[in-house]
Amino acid sequence: VTNAGPAMVAPSGGREAVFSTNPLAFAIPTEPPLVIDQSSSQTAIVNLHLANEAGQPIPTGWALDKQGNATTDPAKALAGVLLAFGGARGANLALMVELLAAGLTGANWSVDAPSFLEGDRNPGTGMLLIALNSDLILGADSTRRLQDYMERLTNQYRAYIPGNKRDKNRQQAISAGLEIDAGVLSRLENLAATTHNVAG
Repeated sequence: VTNAGPAMVAPSGGREAVFSTNPLAFAIPTEPPLVIDQSSSQTAIVNLHLANEAGQPIPTGWALDKQGNATTDPAKALAGVLLAFGGARGANLALMVELLAAGLTGANWSVDAPSFLEGDRNPGTGMLLIALNSDLILGADSTRRLQDYMERLTNQYRAYIPGNKRDKNRQQAISAGLEIDAGVLSRLENLAATTHNVAG
């Protein structure tokens, strides 16, 4: 779990920014790995920027303007506040992330953290990582039990398992390679050469 600055997400019942998007991640080393990585907000801030650049509206329920009114205008949303996903439930998750990431680490609360995109101050936000060894909890069969359950969800119930699509894309990239725009490749090569010259 991690928080960040500046604050951009309203708490439950609020209209002012108190939390960051407060993402949380969860992973289990099954094969392929189960990977859940999501923000507590209705959307990532990058989607507001993309919609704004494209001149497209955002869905209702994503954000409020700076007066606290619902808006579908991404520019007004960027000047206002994002909403948590799922109403109070998402806001509760954002609060839990804040208490774990900042409350238990001594880091800045999102509302007190300066932006990491501008200025010269470190946002001083926090991250908390919790690792559990399932073999110590359940014994050596624990990984197999988790694997069997994931396969049961996929095969019997046709459930989408987060991480499966990413793993398929990775396997395809390993076997077939990646297509990349020539212009992008040229810019990357120039950047690599510049970096190498500076380092050398």
